Amino acid sequence: MTTYSDKGEKPTVGRMLAFDHITFWVGNAKQAASYYCTRMGFEPMAYKGLETGSTEEVAHAVKQDKIIFVLKSALVPNNELTETMGKHLTLHGDGVKDVAFEVEDCIGLYKVSIKTEIYIFSKYTAMRTVVVTNHEETIKMTILEPAIGIKKSQVQEYIDYYGTAGIQHIALNTPDIISTVANLKERGVVFLSIPDTYYDNLRERLKKASITVKEDLDIVSCTLE
Repeated sequence: MTTYSDKGEKPTVGRMLAFDHITFWVGNAKQAASYYCTRMGFEPMAYKGLETGSTEEVAHAVKQDKIIFVLKSALVPNNELTETMGKHLTLHGDGVKDVAFEVEDCIGLYKVSIKTEIYIFSKYTAMRTVVVTNHEETIKMTILEPAIGIKKSQVQEYIDYYGTAGIQHIALNTPDIISTVANLKERGVVFLSIPDTYYDNLRERLKKASITVKEDLDIVSCTLE
């Protein structure tokens, strides 16, 4: 994990503490919540719908340890919220609409972030990267934009397919990635197929790298097959 030694003074006000929850707009909130519970081991946390007096939208909150996802859908066919959600879903499909943070207060909030800027470039692909984190590094976000290379960068591919800027992926922290992947596969989660050449190239690159991978790559590659 990347860390930063020059963080400046630790903020005393306006501290950002952690990610609070992520809100998704989806076509069917109940079905989406069921997927996260069945496939990824989340548990139901909260509900808002007709039974609680919400007549325009339904929301299912699911939780696993400190991770909270809120899945929202529209209830009625012809109001402003439904039209807004509908346009979003037509253009992007199910996806992240909002990221909420836990903070002590909002005063001086923009003063508590630190960042480092990295330019990643090869003749094949390129991207400009800004990593933003809070002082304790309990919140970390990587902001990417495409740069010119011989091949289209994965960032530009995402923007082209998604239709605009957005959240390309969400990283979930786990103390044991191998067991986590094995358990998810047992639950029916489908992973991308990784060619053997990926791990061959990775082994060669790690020989010259300043980092050490603790996991056995033979076990990792077999787990993801």
